[in-house]
Amino acid sequence: MTNRISLDLVEQLRTSPPDQYIGNQFNKCPQKIQEYLQAAGSDIQTVVDFGCGHGIKALSIALSNPERQVVGVDITRAFERASKFARESLGLETLPENLSFKQIRAGQSLREVVVPDFIYSWSVFEHIERDLLQPIINDMYESLTPKGAIFYQIAPLFFSPYGSHLRDYVDEPWAHLIYSHAMLREKVERADDEALTPEEKKKRKWMFGQFEALNKLTSDDLERMLRGRGFSFIDKQVMEVSIRPPKEIENVYQRRVLVTNELLYFAGKERPSFLRSVLR
Repeated sequence: MTNRISLDLVEQLRTSPPDQYIGNQFNKCPQKIQEYLQAAGSDIQTVVDFGCGHGIKALSIALSNPERQVVGVDITRAFERASKFARESLGLETLPENLSFKQIRAGQSLREVVVPDFIYSWSVFEHIERDLLQPIINDMYESLTPKGAIFYQIAPLFFSPYGSHLRDYVDEPWAHLIYSHAMLREKVERADDEALTPEEKKKRKWMFGQFEALNKLTSDDLERMLRGRGFSFIDKQVMEVSIRPPKEIENVYQRRVLVTNELLYFAGKERPSFLRSVLR
């Protein structure tokens, strides 16, 4: 066991991940984050992964940016999985020197733990309590250095076809908007019930709890909060699905809200000339 990173092991994980989860966490998501990080300019020294979860994205970003400090923050200690992953998959006794993790309290200011130049958040903001969203955005603005930037990714949005995050159990577009809460719960609880292990049933119950806690954030909501605090958009991408919503819900909700599946929002405290989009 050594703390010298094995480039062969990294390349193997990049090209042939053991499963879809690692492929997304170590490759796909960090690659997109890296595009925006590069667009933010060479002056970026401290990067924050807000809501870092298991910390595998942050580990990947740290390995790709050895000249930058990467700090993962989360309200849980799920990031402890990153050390195990680094040890078992990369042969590292300890995490890279430029990577650290901090547990924070819900609503705690980032300024108490780090002064970031760049903050990214991947599929996190839809899980935050609604009344904390604007205070968190305000705090991010105040915590960033003067030329700092943020990158938000959210998918799937609540009103999109699978915005319930329950597709593994109910593979029906907009099921969470079509069925009553009780009927949706019944469908989830009956899904593959006999085939699931006790651990898988526990996860299924947890996933339904996650659905119930979703804040129903829309693209307009997030854009209004960011602009209201003073962020300037550098790049904004709103991805829509091609399938058409059923009439029973299209008559209730705006079609644009129903088909918007993913957001990629890149914004700065100011828009100096070096901040550019790499995606146009």
